[in-house]
Amino acid sequence: ANDKYSRSYQPGRNDKFAVLTGDVSASSLDYFMRELFHLESPDDPKVNQLVVLSPLSPNAAELDVMVKPSYETRVQWFRGSAMDDADLKRIKLTHPNCQACFVMVDKNPQVAEAGGSTELNASDMSVHRITMSVSGYSPELPVYAQSTVSANARQLLVSGAHAVSTVEEIKLNMLAMSSALPGLTTLVSNLLTTIGHQDLNRLERDLEGRVSDRSWVHEYLTGTSY
Repeated sequence: ANDKYSRSYQPGRNDKFAVLTGDVSASSLDYFMRELFHLESPDDPKVNQLVVLSPLSPNAAELDVMVKPSYETRVQWFRGSAMDDADLKRIKLTHPNCQACFVMVDKNPQVAEAGGSTELNASDMSVHRITMSVSGYSPELPVYAQSTVSANARQLLVSGAHAVSTVEEIKLNMLAMSSALPGLTTLVSNLLTTIGHQDLNRLERDLEGRVSDRSWVHEYLTGTSY
């Protein structure tokens, strides 16, 4: 179909953009953009535009995320395959202002066989194929990939990924360490999650009347914003 999702990307002269592909959902897109566009130096951003490449057009939930005031001028969605050179050309993957490509894995695959090995490996195999395609088309572009299981991380690195984060390894390590260090998951979550000034104000308002001793609230929330 000839629609706005099948067009070609036209970056502006000052646009520095990243590409997001793989298994993209509304929740992962929202979280990813919140972290990507939390700029320490607004006058010199490393990335100010996001290009999403997906086999499907965005659904209602994904559109709701994309039209948020803080995102609507910064994200564009393109329907296509990251394993098709024609689609990679459409999104300008080799453009000098393309800063990186991020490949997301399906974190909640439907397991068809007992033990789950077949479907989990299929999820990583999809990331593997995309990583090979992207790194082959644009060898100098940094590619950051996700893996469901740590056993497949090395294969992704060989395929051309510059770095791999493993969902299984992160979850299990956090679970094991939390048993010895209560509160660790909260600490790590705060370190990894961006909270802006608007979020701080909203959270403080939400806590009004719910916390008897609010002397620690502002200090705690301010600390989470760094």
